[in-house]
Amino acid sequence: MDRETLPHTIEINMMRRGLWRDRAKLFEDHISKELGYAKRQLPYRVDSLIRGLGLQDRQRQNYLGIGFVCTVKELVKRFVGYDPLMEVDVEDLKGFEDVRRYPRRRADLVLLNERDFRVLLSTKWSLRHDRLKDLLNEAEFYKRRRPELMVLVVTNEFMSSRLARVAENGNIDYVIHVNRKLVEKIIGRTVDEKIKDLSEMPEIVKKRL
Repeated sequence: MDRETLPHTIEINMMRRGLWRDRAKLFEDHISKELGYAKRQLPYRVDSLIRGLGLQDRQRQNYLGIGFVCTVKELVKRFVGYDPLMEVDVEDLKGFEDVRRYPRRRADLVLLNERDFRVLLSTKWSLRHDRLKDLLNEAEFYKRRRPELMVLVVTNEFMSSRLARVAENGNIDYVIHVNRKLVEKIIGRTVDEKIKDLSEMPEIVKKRL
């Protein structure tokens, strides 16, 4: 939340623009209704975990990222029936044992069937513009060696151009959004069909296992 208590749907510098301020207000209306709290209560309610753990003065994005990947892991375990491996070293993956140079040392989540890993999930709470290239390079790296591998990006990004750039990349099978309908409501149009809602993720993953 910023000093006016608007939700951070985008970087702070962009929140100063009229368009994203208006979109943040739409987001605020939505979560206020869904959570059943008055708008003035939201900054304290949605931040209660960080405050309760005494982490408000630290790099909260680190804790948010860790919490996000753990949440996705639990969702897959509960609704797909497989428990993903978390933070797996690349050289421990079948087909990558001899690799010594890679875009990123560890994969966020790896999903195996009885014989091999079939699905890789990259969890990004937001798709920062300065890290998009790294994400796309990572997907290309895995697909080049294992073309049959399913690569999913799970995110809560709200900028449609960033979502589109990832969805349009041929090395990424689907972009899974925490709330696709809310994205469409905020930007005022439908998004790419490769962008799926989080509720659709279990069936997508099951088909590949």
